[in-house]
Amino acid sequence: MQPSPLSFVPPAPNTTPTSQQSGWQARLAPHMRLLAIAGLALVLLSLIFGVANHAAAESAHAQAVQLASVVSTQARTIAADTQRIQAGAYTTVAYRDYGRIESAAASAGSDCTNNLMSACLSDYQTLDGDIHTMQQDLAGASVPACLKGADTALRAGLALLDTGAQQAIASIQQSSMSLATTSAATVAQAGTSLATAKAALANPHC
Repeated sequence: MQPSPLSFVPPAPNTTPTSQQSGWQARLAPHMRLLAIAGLALVLLSLIFGVANHAAAESAHAQAVQLASVVSTQARTIAADTQRIQAGAYTTVAYRDYGRIESAAASAGSDCTNNLMSACLSDYQTLDGDIHTMQQDLAGASVPACLKGADTALRAGLALLDTGAQQAIASIQQSSMSLATTSAATVAQAGTSLATAKAALANPHC
């Protein structure tokens, strides 16, 4: 009897010999071992690269610290040099302008003592102008840290001296003894501040 074309025919069993399967596995084994070795090599390279990066980072950090130290030292040197230059420029202006003030004050003292009232008035007016000139010059000057104290005393003394000079001018114009007395007291106060400033300028420690 012929089987029906629609009847189920089970698939043929795997007839590949066990020995043949073992042969394929044997041929794949070296390949798999190479892949495993390659994988381990990649892991090792990754670890080595990480160590190298860490070493490079430590070296870069050490170089950065050293560079920062050099820059800091150079910055301090530049700051000190700048301060000395500023101190030199400041004292040049201060001594130059104060020399004019001292000259005008000496003339005023001489003429006023000799009762030369017209000359005395002119001397005080010149003194007042010289004070304003010095105040303007100091306003445009750079004051280094080492001369801050001297500058403070100098500006205070000039302000008092300016007030005293104006009081003296008014006393002459108004023939006022009380204004003259007030002027003398103000000028004495100015002298104290100016003496402090002069001493500090003589020993700036810059």
